[in-house]
Amino acid sequence: MPNLILFIAVLFLPHFLHAQNIPARFDNRTYSVLSSGNSAQLLNKAMSAGSISAAKTYLADKKVQKEAEAGGDLSLRYKAQALTELNYIANMDWDDSNFNSLNQMLISRIGRDKTLSSCGVGPEPEKYLEWLKAFFPKYPQKSYKSAEKAVRKWEVVFGTSAMRMGISWENYSIRDENAELNRWMSDPQADNTVYIDTFSWLSFDLLLRNAIINKIILDDMTKDNSCKPYCGSRLLEYSSSVQKQYEKGVRVEKLERKAIASGVLSSAQANELSSRQKSLSDKAALLDKYFDGSSINASLEDKLYIDAERGARPDEMIPADKREIFEVMLSAAVSDELKKAEAGNKALSKGVKIKIGILQNSYSARSPDGEIIIDSGLISEYMKLKGYAAASVMTVKAQLSELAAYVAPLAVYETALAGIEAEAEKAGIHNNTRTQEDEITALGEQSLFIAEIQRKDASAKNRYRSIAGYSAYAHRCAEMTAAYRRGQERFEKTVRMENSALPSVSSAAANSYSWLVAEKSRRAALSAAQLEEESYNFIYAYDEAKSMPVNELQGSIRFIEQEGLEKMISQFRQMENYMDFHSRAADETRRNYRRMMLRTVLKKAVKGGKS
Repeated sequence: MPNLILFIAVLFLPHFLHAQNIPARFDNRTYSVLSSGNSAQLLNKAMSAGSISAAKTYLADKKVQKEAEAGGDLSLRYKAQALTELNYIANMDWDDSNFNSLNQMLISRIGRDKTLSSCGVGPEPEKYLEWLKAFFPKYPQKSYKSAEKAVRKWEVVFGTSAMRMGISWENYSIRDENAELNRWMSDPQADNTVYIDTFSWLSFDLLLRNAIINKIILDDMTKDNSCKPYCGSRLLEYSSSVQKQYEKGVRVEKLERKAIASGVLSSAQANELSSRQKSLSDKAALLDKYFDGSSINASLEDKLYIDAERGARPDEMIPADKREIFEVMLSAAVSDELKKAEAGNKALSKGVKIKIGILQNSYSARSPDGEIIIDSGLISEYMKLKGYAAASVMTVKAQLSELAAYVAPLAVYETALAGIEAEAEKAGIHNNTRTQEDEITALGEQSLFIAEIQRKDASAKNRYRSIAGYSAYAHRCAEMTAAYRRGQERFEKTVRMENSALPSVSSAAANSYSWLVAEKSRRAALSAAQLEEESYNFIYAYDEAKSMPVNELQGSIRFIEQEGLEKMISQFRQMENYMDFHSRAADETRRNYRRMMLRTVLKKAVKGGKS
């Protein structure tokens, strides 16, 4: 009898909750009984309670979709996609090596005003942990611990101490980048200090938590004059960028001690090397000078590391007066390399013209005219690691060909991105935010190109792996190609982890759509007089609005003209077309890879038969 009562309760509870307008909170078992006869309203209630099964049911039920979207409202579709995507993310392989990537993924999904907040997952970060417990009762312990670190749970970051800490924020640039911190600091009583404790921490979003932790780390590293800028911190693991800088500092300091202990340096040289005023790059340059041709015992690995960290010497940079001729030479050499593989010929058919430029945080870019810009620092880095001078690269054909082969994948990558943008323009949809799917498509083409070159040319097999420890670009090429060979699923997960700070197409569209619809509803509630008064602030027409990245769009919605607002909403109703394009592109690249592998096997078989 008790079992019968429980069965009846589970069966009818969703209908009762629907009738009472009360969503059950994080009860996946309650909604797992949904299978037929669902209404959009009921599924919405279930998704508002975080139900993965309700989200999957909605996306699979065309009849319910037609009912919900009859008036052009895609809110439920985006809500369902957000939940299924979060389900995908939760099932990725998380551990102590990559929890900061999970942190970045969650920032664009469970922050304030994000779609998942309407599903009960956010904006408070701990709600993600609650959701995991409810929907993944057998969730791996290592992954759950990783999630606790990713959301910066107080007890994990600071321990069980009930401390209260004041953090001074005077002249700290994050104030301009974090809306929550901006609101906090605008309080005239704040006195540029944020006080944190166990209870206040629960209300902080991930952006604010990261900002606070990063500030504590930096304060800890520079708390007195005797502390070197890379002395370390107990919270270091929560800031990947600072941790990398710290690790570089530790290694350079180790080489510094080796150089001083050798007895080869004069007293003045030793003092100069150990100076706290020297940057890591300056110290690496000194070490390069002292190690070169001296009796200091340094391994090849040590010398490569020093070359990687020091700045480029004048002879390792292309002279300004010879840049144009070098660009012509490099364009021709890159074209020769692209002709060696099918994916390269595909890029070449679009036209490849190489330019050299100084880029910030990027290996390559495209000019408004479609030229492919290669970062001059990347070229100098390669010359440093190979021991080449600019003069020899421009006169020795083998060196130029080697450099061209090294950077040629960037031409494939940038051409693929250009194709994505052209597809979006053709479909008439918003495409001004780089997404993880963009990277999956472009890096897929790049990895296919590298894999094909390596199958044909034995000398290319170690091109990137041999210097991956000293070059972030070489590391990316090696890791992405290795992941690509392991299959599309592994490749996609690797790309998403490596580009965790980027939103997905789905999350970018879902959040933008919800902001636009909310603004439309807000305006609809205004009186005619109020709307007319606000219209004086409508300074962005549709063409300007559609060129805004998602993060800029959120802060500018109130200033978009009414017609532009309607058009933007219409655009985000077409994002399914864009997602389909990415899926087709990935499938095509994977088919080309399988064909390339099959051709290689057949050639070997024929060659073996002839012998």
